[in-house]
Amino acid sequence: MNGSSKRTSAARAILLLGLAGVVLYVGWLSLPWPLIHDAPIMHYIAWRIGEGAVPYRDIFDMNFPGVYLLHLAVIRTLGAGDVAWRTFDLLWLGLTSLLVAALALPWGRVAAAGGALFFVAYHLGGGAWQAGQRDFLLCIFVLAAALGVARWGERGDVAALLVGGLALGAGVTIKPHVVLFALALVPLVLLVPRRSARARWMAAAAFAVSVTVVPLVVVLWLAALGALGPWREIVFGYLLPFYSRLGRQAEWTVYRWALWPAIATGLVLSLGHALATRGFTFRHAVATAGVGYGILHYVGQGKGWEYHLYPLAAFAAVLLFSEVEAVLRARRLLVGVPLAVSLAALVVLLGLTGARTAEATWIWDKERVVRLLAWDLEQRGRKNKCGEEAVNRECRVNDFKIEDF
Repeated sequence: MNGSSKRTSAARAILLLGLAGVVLYVGWLSLPWPLIHDAPIMHYIAWRIGEGAVPYRDIFDMNFPGVYLLHLAVIRTLGAGDVAWRTFDLLWLGLTSLLVAALALPWGRVAAAGGALFFVAYHLGGGAWQAGQRDFLLCIFVLAAALGVARWGERGDVAALLVGGLALGAGVTIKPHVVLFALALVPLVLLVPRRSARARWMAAAAFAVSVTVVPLVVVLWLAALGALGPWREIVFGYLLPFYSRLGRQAEWTVYRWALWPAIATGLVLSLGHALATRGFTFRHAVATAGVGYGILHYVGQGKGWEYHLYPLAAFAAVLLFSEVEAVLRARRLLVGVPLAVSLAALVVLLGLTGARTAEATWIWDKERVVRLLAWDLEQRGRKNKCGEEAVNRECRVNDFKIEDF
């Protein structure tokens, strides 16, 4: 191995080890995260549904039914507590990062490992309030769809295409915005090179049909429960009219905004290099469509909330390291130096911002309030059961101090 090869190998190792260090550090800080923010609301609704309540009729909420089904699955398999939710969030994160790696793998091991580690660090550095957010949950489904379309375009893998369509349909039941990505993928299927027109049209039709399967099953489930009418009334009588008149935020607040200039620089350099060297493949096109969808997903919702950036972050992860090996092999300093600087800056920023948000004190203040409220409700329930005086030994709470909370 000559001196130049050693330097390029060292550069790759430094980037990946830096990201791995960030993941281990911020991941360790994230382990005690409680069930907090939006997730407990979905947990409660899912628990009510599990107890026989009809969604949208007995419980007024505007979220799509796939959210409740996913939370209900977590409650029935892992449990309803903090540890169960933390376990689910980490498992979901692991599967999402594997899909990022699978999409980036044709561009090399650095692209696969770097993309996966970046997404893990991005999520863990977001703070406890991002755990299990709906837009984070969507990432598995949109990435699976992109992978299925890419594999069909490259080697005619029909099964992967259909699985991708089913996954995208599952995403629609969580947030309907995913339909925009489906509308972007269908034209890409029709434009796949080295396929006959008949094969392309049949594949596009099969993909479109597969996207509808899971939503139709969920609609049938709602109809069987008697929830279809109330759901329609909430969507068309409340949700759409309300949000159409609500307007947009005058000022958007994006946590960790400092990450995005480095991410944008890395994306521009990576895609620019692929285009300039005629290395832009069909898989590049699919991932780029994902980036475009991620931008629309964020801007279209008009609130400026960070978790709306998740689909964009997922597809950015796929592309960020895609040209690292090619640039290092060709020793293109004009691209390689700014690309290396932007990725190195990203590693540092992920570590700094991740450490700060992972230890946010307001999360624990909120968690303490929740525990106090739960304790108070439990005591009120015991009084109702045992009488106002609570003379029964089983209804007493001995040696309780408010400071314990």
